[in-house]
Amino acid sequence: MKKRTQFVPNIISILISFIAIAVFIVSIIQLNNVRRFVLEQKAEIDKIYLSIRNDTIYSDNTSDEKFIEYAKEIDQKSADAINIVIAFVGCIFSVTTIINTIIALRMPNAYEVRLKEIDSMLVEVKNYAMDAKIYAKIVEANSSSTNREKIEDLSNIISNDEYNSSQAYFSRGFLYDEIKEYAKAETDYRMALKLGGEKNTYYNSMGVLYNNMFSNSKEEDKRRIYLFKTAEKYYLRAIEILEKKGQNSSYCYCNLACLYQDYAKYKGECENLKESQQYSDKAINLFGKALKLDDNNATAHMNRGISFEEMGKEHYEDAYKDYLSCIEIDPENDQARIYRAELGLKLFTQTNNIKYLSEAKKDVTSLRKQSNRIDRLLEQISASENKLKIVQPVDVDSLLRKIDEKIADLCVEEAKTHNVSSNEYSDNISEAKKLYSDLINNYKEQYETTKNPDALSSLQRIQEKLNKIDSNPQ
Repeated sequence: MKKRTQFVPNIISILISFIAIAVFIVSIIQLNNVRRFVLEQKAEIDKIYLSIRNDTIYSDNTSDEKFIEYAKEIDQKSADAINIVIAFVGCIFSVTTIINTIIALRMPNAYEVRLKEIDSMLVEVKNYAMDAKIYAKIVEANSSSTNREKIEDLSNIISNDEYNSSQAYFSRGFLYDEIKEYAKAETDYRMALKLGGEKNTYYNSMGVLYNNMFSNSKEEDKRRIYLFKTAEKYYLRAIEILEKKGQNSSYCYCNLACLYQDYAKYKGECENLKESQQYSDKAINLFGKALKLDDNNATAHMNRGISFEEMGKEHYEDAYKDYLSCIEIDPENDQARIYRAELGLKLFTQTNNIKYLSEAKKDVTSLRKQSNRIDRLLEQISASENKLKIVQPVDVDSLLRKIDEKIADLCVEEAKTHNVSSNEYSDNISEAKKLYSDLINNYKEQYETTKNPDALSSLQRIQEKLNKIDSNPQ
């Protein structure tokens, strides 16, 4: 569109010039025709006048005056016709001149506007280039292995005036939030807003911050309620801003629902079951609203599944469907696979439907393969001199132990579906015993090294499961 607009004045000017030339040519032709007509008429009048003068019949003064008047009238009319043509041609050229003058005067202004547009575009391109450069620096900083190292790298970026931007402050604020240095996170978020950061990002980030402060707080009830209300206020403000812009607010509704989910759990711990149920219902409704805005919101599916599962057996199927949807959207979501595998075991016990057992085994097998890949990658990196580091999203050892236990549990459950004398029964029981034994040795070593009471508790739990197999083969 802009290219077409640029040439419009030139096209108009050329068209008018062509029209003017055409009119001029036509006018000249017409003028010559008029002149020819006048000369012919005068010649005819003179001829008639002379013949009359020589004829005695028409020699009276009245006839002379009559034809003289007639000749003058023809002459005047001819002159008027000529003047009209000349005036018309003059008008055409005057109009043409005026229009072309206007266009000529407007053209510099049009070029000036176009140049301003180009300057604006160049500024935008420069800003985009700088944003991309900053983003690349932030990505590079986030490739460090620990949050502390990431924060240090981002601080170096921020200290460089060239890269001092809201993006860097938001990124560092997220990291401070993760390591529970909440005051520093809040300071960074406020600085990001001051530097022109998106308001909806600021309010949502502040909501997450106060949500985490609430969830991790061990303070008195009054303080925790204040943190909850503050988080709620920030989330609602972020939603309001996004909806005014006409942008998708699904993730903000999901975050607010997670806050209500946490608050329901807190009220349950306080034995305020009525308020706990009230906020649990609110959470499920908001997860539904988030999914209505964006059905591909994997986090909303997973967390709504958690809420459904916490509501009891009658909602297990609903929870299972949400976990299933989450994994379909995000196949790499290990946490959703763990939730689905655990719930699959419950549903198998409840319904005796083998499909839940089979899907649960697939989930934990997938998790084990994923963890083994991470473990192998860590070993390769450690063995090499390559300085490449990866972000380890989970505690690999802990996840492997959890998966081993789940696989062993599944083997026991699957063995129950076969005859005791069958090979299938024997294979499943053997695999379960081996996994339980390995876990016992692992937890023993962990407890002896760390004296961690959780390790001792896990050791006792696994030992009970192994003893149960030995004492009751069916």
